[in-house]
Amino acid sequence: MSETQNTAEAPNDTYQNNDGNQLQYAVPQPQYAAPQPQYAAQQPGKSKAIASLVLGIITVIFCWLPPLAIITGIIGIVLAILAVKGGSKGGIFVGGLVTSIIGFAVAAFLAISTLLVVGATYETGKALYETGKEINDAAKKADRVLTKH
Repeated sequence: MSETQNTAEAPNDTYQNNDGNQLQYAVPQPQYAAPQPQYAAQQPGKSKAIASLVLGIITVIFCWLPPLAIITGIIGIVLAILAVKGGSKGGIFVGGLVTSIIGFAVAAFLAISTLLVVGATYETGKALYETGKEINDAAKKADRVLTKH
């Protein structure tokens, strides 16, 4: 005969050995929780470096819109500098810094050249208006002289 007999079917089963002593054992419950993933420690300043790279790319893509590109370029440069000060050691902040500077420089060049062209066009238009006014006045004067004789 076996040493123990099963006398109960509850979660805490009671067993009786040959000596008549009752022993109680806890039945282990199955574990249903999914294992939790282990994440590596993130480098300090990495999120700022990634944000700098994203803003640098946006700056280069939209450099033909100088107000937007100048703002995103400045923010991208500042974030790249903060990433370096925060301890970022990867090349991501370098990419963010370079793209932000290139986009900012192109946007600034386009803005300045646009202002120069608009200013020159205004001055040329003003000069043409004055010249046209002088020609018109001279034509009226010549018309008066010819109509008198």
